[in-house]
Amino acid sequence: MKYSLLLFFSFCLGFAPSLNAQTINTENSVVNFKIGNMKIRTVKGNFQGLKGAVNFDPTDLAAASFDVCLDVATVNTGNKKRDAHLLKEDFFFEAEYPQICFYSTTVKKIGDAFQAKGGLVIRGIAKEVVLPFTFDGKTFRGTLEISRYAYGVGMDTGTFMVAENVELEIIGELAN
Repeated sequence: MKYSLLLFFSFCLGFAPSLNAQTINTENSVVNFKIGNMKIRTVKGNFQGLKGAVNFDPTDLAAASFDVCLDVATVNTGNKKRDAHLLKEDFFFEAEYPQICFYSTTVKKIGDAFQAKGGLVIRGIAKEVVLPFTFDGKTFRGTLEISRYAYGVGMDTGTFMVAENVELEIIGELAN
């Protein structure tokens, strides 16, 4: 009886584990990025291993939620020296902030697509973002542009060497 009451109150307060949690296929999920370099080139790269909790049913968006993270150490631009530098204190500071995370606060339908509003956390700094995305029944695809300055990334690097804005493409595949 005590357990039943505790479970009931936890559920009412929103602390019960979701019975509809979906698992992310970390091997097939990626965050790609593009950023200007020296105003004439574009550096492309990605982060692998997106993981976390997803609750998504297109017919019940009021219950939808995303709480996902990736490990900063998975950054890959195709240049090992640059990748190692991106992990240092002046960029992602991986030793102190090993993950980049997104948590949704609302999810709604916009035309034929969806939109998740929530917090993007980089270097311990959370900023509200709006992430438009599509869902084909198994894979989420979204794009977002952010300012690296808003998250304290590469603050001592001017915008000539590394552009301020970063284009992100998020591809998250469900495992089940």
